[in-house]
Amino acid sequence: MAAVGICALLLAGCDSRNAAKNSQQKTLTPDSIAVGMGLADFYSVFPQARLSSDGEWSRPDELFGLRGDWTYSFYHKRLSWYLFNSYQPQVNKANFD
Repeated sequence: MAAVGICALLLAGCDSRNAAKNSQQKTLTPDSIAVGMGLADFYSVFPQARLSSDGEWSRPDELFGLRGDWTYSFYHKRLSWYLFNSYQPQVNKANFD
């Protein structure tokens, strides 16, 4: 069941239907992040994000008790996709559930 929740969360990052609605908001929050938003708006929400050598932005975070990184990719200064990645050297019941 938890794997389904994580998949749904990751797929939400691929949904561009909220991009226009989010661009009309005056105060941007982490929940405002949506495919199609501008780089300047993204950076106003996550000024601590760092640009990697491969051109993607990343920031460390914890999701469901797992330490990892959010990665954001932009095309023509618009968010094209994002994901959360956590490397676990060993899969066990605690970090799987």
